[in-house]
Amino acid sequence: MRYFIVIIFIFTCGTLTAGTVSGKVTDTAGRPVAGLVVGLDNNFYTAETASDGSFVFENVEPGDYYLHLSNATWGHHRFGIRVKSNFRAVFEISKKQNSADPVEINEVPPLFDTRYRISNEQITRYPMRGIGDSMHLLQTIPGVGGGYSLASVPIIRSTNPLLNKYYIDGIPINNPYHFALSFAPVISAISDPAIDQVVLYKGDAPVRMGDSSGNVIDIRTTEPSQNGIRGKVILDGILPILPTVAVMGVIDPRWSVVAVGRRSTSDVLLDVEDNNYFLQDYYLKTTYVLNDSHRFRFIANGAGETFKWDDALSESGYSLFALQWDYRINRVFYLETSLSRYQINRELDIDVENGASIVFDPVEYRVYQSLSAGIGSFAVSGGYEYTSYSNGVVSNISMEGLATPDILSSEAETESTEFAIDGYGLRFFADFSARIDRVWLLAGVNYDKFEVQNNSDFGYQAELGFNAYRTTSVYIKAGRFIAHPDMIYYLGAVDADSENPEMVTPAQLKNTITETYSLGVISYDLLKTRLQAEFFFTTHQNLFPGGSIVTVNDDSYRKAAQLHKFALEDDGYTYGLELGANRNFLRRYNATVAYTFQSSTRNLENDNRYVELFGDNAKEINSEYNQSHILRLMADARFGRWVPALLFNAYSSLPYTEVTGSREIEGLGTQTLYGKENDARYSMHHRLDAKVNYYASDGLRFYAEIWNIYLNRENQIADYKNRSHREVYNLPVFFWMGMELCF
Repeated sequence: MRYFIVIIFIFTCGTLTAGTVSGKVTDTAGRPVAGLVVGLDNNFYTAETASDGSFVFENVEPGDYYLHLSNATWGHHRFGIRVKSNFRAVFEISKKQNSADPVEINEVPPLFDTRYRISNEQITRYPMRGIGDSMHLLQTIPGVGGGYSLASVPIIRSTNPLLNKYYIDGIPINNPYHFALSFAPVISAISDPAIDQVVLYKGDAPVRMGDSSGNVIDIRTTEPSQNGIRGKVILDGILPILPTVAVMGVIDPRWSVVAVGRRSTSDVLLDVEDNNYFLQDYYLKTTYVLNDSHRFRFIANGAGETFKWDDALSESGYSLFALQWDYRINRVFYLETSLSRYQINRELDIDVENGASIVFDPVEYRVYQSLSAGIGSFAVSGGYEYTSYSNGVVSNISMEGLATPDILSSEAETESTEFAIDGYGLRFFADFSARIDRVWLLAGVNYDKFEVQNNSDFGYQAELGFNAYRTTSVYIKAGRFIAHPDMIYYLGAVDADSENPEMVTPAQLKNTITETYSLGVISYDLLKTRLQAEFFFTTHQNLFPGGSIVTVNDDSYRKAAQLHKFALEDDGYTYGLELGANRNFLRRYNATVAYTFQSSTRNLENDNRYVELFGDNAKEINSEYNQSHILRLMADARFGRWVPALLFNAYSSLPYTEVTGSREIEGLGTQTLYGKENDARYSMHHRLDAKVNYYASDGLRFYAEIWNIYLNRENQIADYKNRSHREVYNLPVFFWMGMELCF
């Protein structure tokens, strides 16, 4: 039997009593199936079935695994297995007819896995991807909303998106999106062929993932499953406006590669002479397995865009380079090491006399190491992360001046900003996990020192679950999380010698402290219906990270920017209920429902900064990110080569400050009068989206999707002057189509 190395590696260590996993693969008539690639999660090796359909894995530690069977003829099949000592089974599969056929899944229900996730298959199947926003589908997960109908960035449990953290293959990155005018995110910068799945932690991120409010978007990229090189081209749009090219494969038994890139072609198609409008991103992962103990991986990920409009030029993007070394010391100990460099590049220039100019280019160097050990059903790990910060901001305008629709024609009249973001961050962490019969426990603590602001604090995360019945588990979670001021916040900070005492300097920025508690139940019945319900309660401290924001009252600007720091929020709490259900029918139909109710209150203390500045209007307000009700209904079906899908959205608008009138002030002109902060709402939004995929052959797919089929006047956002007489923008119908070619 021929073995070759794959790039799936263990993240926890093995036990002292390993066994074998072996089996035989047959078709529905009992005939052996040869030449299938067999992969086992959390194991170094894959295998290929022999002429009699057999395969074997040696030295497999007890635990739960997914066994994958795939090749171009038979498609991909996944089986859940539970290994106690030696495991052997016969796996029966049916032959694939076309790429639209459903995946065969016969698995042990993962009742101990309480997190939600989206897969590459779902991104392909459902609407919301649009022009290429591969992570937009996160907004179908309970507890996740968006700024408005076409918003890109997920808002998790009424929390500012800047307090969330993104990871890609274990490396932290900030806000992987393409931006317009350097501050309004448009689409995600991770193209979907690079994604295997995206796991969402909502207030329960592991202690190894720091600098967040407990909400972490963990992007796990695809792994090659076959020898040789395979490729894919996605032509988005009727014309290839944003083509994607992906190449991946196992070059030899020790070396594999995944490369995905895309670039806009509008400047070429429109014959633009001055190339000042483009968008591009890339992802590269190459893995080399030296032997049974050592694996090396290099990752490069980046994005960039340039927009020129009249006299305004905006350039933004980021770059990430990382080297990872995984060392399996023995059956018990496992060491992870990574070195990375991450840089944000944002520049905005208004080509008028004394116009706005911002250059923002912080750099982060990171060293991470973690040592894990596993014995039987127990595992423990510990490690550290050291991050060095450098570069900073040079600007003749603060965030207060940036936050106005008139910036393109106005002069920079506010405080200039120029300082370095330098210093270091140091974090130590340790965690423990155990699974004994029907009980599981996860627990961990960390200590965080953020020398940039000379802040230090500790956090923890814990989860206790019990499999009450064969198909039902209950669990409780608790956590305390530390979020540093995001680098974007520094755009709003001013120098220490400012004459405006209400504006916070960089040295005064504080960490946000989030404490979260939840109680949930998860069930997976014999009819393949998955149900999950979770109650949560979250408290926040120091939500106000500082910056010159006191005149930012433009509601549509804040909604358009999505990633912002303009909310008048200092402390408070959020509570809610999340419900999710999924059901498969007759191997042809699939339906999912997600509903969230949540309520948030901010600024509870009389002595917080906003109450001091603005009085009672800023006390006990609703979170600017709160949507009280979020309902998503999803359904798809498979009819031969056709795979249609529908997605219905109904959700509350984000709150805003209502305009109550105006008054004339001698010598100053007209002053706008506002009501209570974040006290008004528009009616419920709703939208119906549809997508259809047609698989012309195993390697050719056509697709078309349309957003906002269900039209009415309630699909609206506040007008740019935030006027109270409801002059609003109606959201347009959005139509998109394209093709995918595999080779």
